[in-house]
Amino acid sequence: MKNKLIKLMMLVVACFIGMTGNGQTAYITNYGSNTVSVINVETNTVVSTISVGLHPYGVSVSQDGSKVYVTNWGANTVSVINTFTNTVSATIPVGSYPEGVSVSPDGSRVYVTNISDNTVSIINTAVDTVSATIPLGNNPEGISVSPDGRKVYVANYISYTVSIINTVADTISATIPVGNNPVGICVSPDGSRVYVTNYGANTVSVIDTVTNTVIATINVGFYPEGICITPDGSKVYVANNSSHSVNVINTATNTVLDTIQVVQGPFGISVSPDGTKVYVANYGLIGGGNTVNVINTATNTVIDTISVGSSPAAFGNFISS
Repeated sequence: MKNKLIKLMMLVVACFIGMTGNGQTAYITNYGSNTVSVINVETNTVVSTISVGLHPYGVSVSQDGSKVYVTNWGANTVSVINTFTNTVSATIPVGSYPEGVSVSPDGSRVYVTNISDNTVSIINTAVDTVSATIPLGNNPEGISVSPDGRKVYVANYISYTVSIINTVADTISATIPVGNNPVGICVSPDGSRVYVTNYGANTVSVIDTVTNTVIATINVGFYPEGICITPDGSKVYVANNSSHSVNVINTATNTVLDTIQVVQGPFGISVSPDGTKVYVANYGLIGGGNTVNVINTATNTVIDTISVGSSPAAFGNFISS
C-alpha cells in the first residue's frame, strides 16, 4: 500500500511538472489569427495554440508563470490565459484599442495602455476587473513596471514622451521627453535605466531613473519596435521592423555592438529567463513573416526559425520566468 501511495505521489508530481514546464515557455500573440502560439523554449516547438480575442497584440507573463495577459486590440479586451491548462480563464473589458500590457512583480495588478483613449487601465488580478483608469499622453503604447513595482513607465507615441506612474497613488509623477514616436520600453533588472525605442527617429533613448532624464540616444535600424534586456543587464536587443534586423546594445557603453538579420518585419522581442536565447516575432511588413527567430546570445546568430500564426506581434514580455 505504501509503495502504491509513493507511486501515485510521483505520478501527480510528474503531471504537475508536465503542465507547468520548467518556466521555459513563450507565448506569441498572432494578430492575424486571433490566437496565441505556445512555444516550448527547450525544444523550440509549438506545443499549443490558444484562441483569444480579435487581433491579439500585447502580451505579459506573470512572474510566477501561472498567468498570461493578452491585449485584444480589435475587441477592447484582455484575455487571461491559465498556463496550467492553456485555456482562457477570463476576458476583461478595458479601454479602446489596448496595446501594451505589463504585470506587476507581485502579480496583483496588470497595467494596459489604451491607445485610442490615451489612458492606462489597471486590472485587479484577484477579481479580474479594472480598478482604476489613468489619463496619459497621446497614444500610449509600450509599458513596463519597475522591478520593485513602485513605478510604471509608458511610451506615448504621439506626445514623444514617457510617462511615469506612481503605483501607490496611481498618478503621473513625471513626464520625460524622448525621441519621435516612442513605442517599445523596458526597464533594467536593477531599475536604474529605462530603454525606449523611438520608431520615428530610428533611435533608442536611455533614461536615468534617478534623475528622470535621457542620458544617451543610440542610433539603431529602421523603425525600431520591441525591446528587451538580458537578465544580467549587460545587453539590450532591439527589433528593427523595416531593417529586418535586431541590434544588440552594450549597456556599459550605450553603443551597438552587433546587428543580426532576421526573417521579415521583426516586432516583439523577448529574452529567455537564463539569458541564453532571444526570441523575435516576425510580423512581416504586410503580414508575411509568420515566424519566430531564435537568437543565441553568446554568438548573436539565428539558430532556429519557428512557424507560428498569422502576423505575430508579441509586443511585451512573452517568455515565462
